[in-house]
Amino acid sequence: MGVLRRILITVLVALVVVFVGVTWIAPVAFSYYSARTAPPVARVVPTDLKDQSLAEGSGRMLSYFGYEFEIPWSDLDETQTKLYPTDKTDKCKVDLHFRSGLRLVVTAVPPAEWINGLLRNSKAPPKRSNHSSDTRR
Repeated sequence: MGVLRRILITVLVALVVVFVGVTWIAPVAFSYYSARTAPPVARVVPTDLKDQSLAEGSGRMLSYFGYEFEIPWSDLDETQTKLYPTDKTDKCKVDLHFRSGLRLVVTAVPPAEWINGLLRNSKAPPKRSNHSSDTRR
């Protein structure tokens, strides 16, 4: 019985040492190794631009959902432009198509829409949350 006990203790200690080595020591060692052997492109740092002038190309001003913005392309195909969602009166997304094949999708989301959507889907009561746009607090 004494020999079996020594074998079990030895196996248990070996497993603990392997577990500690795999979970704590190996990740640290691999991170040092990968940092030392990183490819040269990983050592490239940002530098200042040589030419800081702005292009004076002809752009186009657009206005959707109460926002104005400028696009650098002037070949907008108005016939392909679509507003979404098609089934609602309050549109919040526009899909702009250009003759060059480019597409630009612009979306306007009301303030706090993301957090309010999370709160609607959660089981927390709205009056307890600080981010709810509900005024019944």
